[in-house]
Amino acid sequence: MTAEQGITRLGVLPLFDPAAEEPPADAIELYLEAPLTVGLLFHLATEGDDLRHLLGPVEEAREAGVAAALESLAHFGEVKVGDHYPGPNLTTIGRREPAQLFVTRVRHVGVDGHHDVARLHDHLYLGRRAVSKADGRQYPLDLDSFQQTHALMDSAYRRALQRSLAATAGVKWSEPREGERAELVAPPLLGCLPDYPRVLCHWHRPLAQRWVVGDGRRRHDNPFLLENRRPHEARAPWEDDDFDGWERAV
Repeated sequence: MTAEQGITRLGVLPLFDPAAEEPPADAIELYLEAPLTVGLLFHLATEGDDLRHLLGPVEEAREAGVAAALESLAHFGEVKVGDHYPGPNLTTIGRREPAQLFVTRVRHVGVDGHHDVARLHDHLYLGRRAVSKADGRQYPLDLDSFQQTHALMDSAYRRALQRSLAATAGVKWSEPREGERAELVAPPLLGCLPDYPRVLCHWHRPLAQRWVVGDGRRRHDNPFLLENRRPHEARAPWEDDDFDGWERAV
C-alpha cells in the first residue's frame, strides 16, 4: 500500500494540489525524514548496477513508513466543537469529536543545494480545520494533543520503515542510545554520517508552523544531526573496506 492509497483508505481529504497551488498560509507542516543511511543506500543503488535491485525495497520501505505515520495522524485527529475554555498546560476544556483531516503530501528525494547524496523526506501539510465525523461540518482542529501525536507518528514511521527494509533487503539496524535514531549497520553506512550531515529541506516558506517529526525526542548535542551544517570533503561509502560483501554477511 502506498502512502497515497493510505490517504484514500483512511479518508484523509486533500488540503491543496501541490502541482498547481501553494500550501495555505496557516497550514502546519509535518516533516518526516528517512534515516540518512537509507538515503545513502538509495544513492548507491541509483549510481551502480550492483545495488540497483535495492531501489524497490527502499521505496517500499519509505511508503510503508509514511502510510504508518498517516494512519497514526488520522487516528488521533479531532476537532473542537462549541465553546472551549482555558485548561492546564495551555490546553482547552470542551467537546471534541473524531474528524477527517485535510492533508497533502509532498515527497522529495533530495534537498536543494545539497546534491552529494539522497536525503529522502516528506512534507505533510495539515489543515487547521477538519470535518467532524459526527455531523460533517468543519471545525477547528484540536492541536492540544498533537505534541504527543507527532511523537507517536515518528515511532510508527520508523518502525514500519525499518521492518519493511529488513524484510525485503536483509539490512540490519543499529541499536541507538536514548534520544538517537537507528541507522543502517549492514550495509556498513553508519560510519559515513560525519561526511553527510543532516540538512533540512525548506520547500515552501514561510508557514505559520513547522514540526520536524521526532525532534522532540532527539538529542541536539549530536554534531552529525545539526541542521544545515556544512559538510567537509566527503568519503564515498563504497570506498569503505567493509562495504563489499555486506549482503553475503547478512
